[in-house]
Amino acid sequence: PAGRARPHPPPRPPPPGPPLAGGGGARAGRGRGPGGPPPGEVGGAAVAAAPAGESSPHRPRPSAPVWRDGRVLCLVAVAFVALVAFSMFEATFALFGQEELQLRLASTAGVFTFIGVLIVIVQVRLVKPVTGRFGEGGAVKVGLLTNALGLMLLAGLALVHSWAVAVPALVVLTAGQGLVTPTLASALAGGVEQGRRGEVLGAQQSAGALARVVGPVAGGLAFEHLAYSAPLLIGAALMACAAATLSTRRT
Repeated sequence: PAGRARPHPPPRPPPPGPPLAGGGGARAGRGRGPGGPPPGEVGGAAVAAAPAGESSPHRPRPSAPVWRDGRVLCLVAVAFVALVAFSMFEATFALFGQEELQLRLASTAGVFTFIGVLIVIVQVRLVKPVTGRFGEGGAVKVGLLTNALGLMLLAGLALVHSWAVAVPALVVLTAGQGLVTPTLASALAGGVEQGRRGEVLGAQQSAGALARVVGPVAGGLAFEHLAYSAPLLIGAALMACAAATLSTRRT
């Protein structure tokens, strides 16, 4: 009939929105609890609430530097002292042998060849049983004390000029050095987590490089200004001090 208003069509529903991040495919307006946000907004709000730059609680914290780890620092210092002592022997033995045993160039080279071969034999045949018997720390101490004994026996050549003393002394010294080198590196690497092994072994190598500078200089000065046997006696004392240091600390 004329005058009657035509009814308006019902409003169309809005098109579905895209899935919200973290909502598992939930669409806007769907799954909203009474008075609560849609499911997808909870995860997004939690992510947004984390301050920028804050590390995840599951991320491992950085380890302390080498110089703050007392055990590592002790072993690196022992490696430095032991190599200083052995370098003093290496730098001055040719002069010492010339004075006490009348060694010449060829015979001195033969002695050092003998030392190198014997070190290889010790590391192949002796390191494993000694480490199994005393542990790595104990094997390091045995090697240091053996080194000290060998250096003292060599110093005795100043009183007894005989190969009967020199050969056993060189064997004892070489056996000690063959024990110290691998077991000390193993004790360093085995006492820290895997991610720090390169760091501590690098610190040991740096200490060894410095010892190769300090040892020959100190040995030459002691040989010239104190006595022919002074580098050997000082080296023996350094080896004994290094072993005593390990004995007072848990390694």
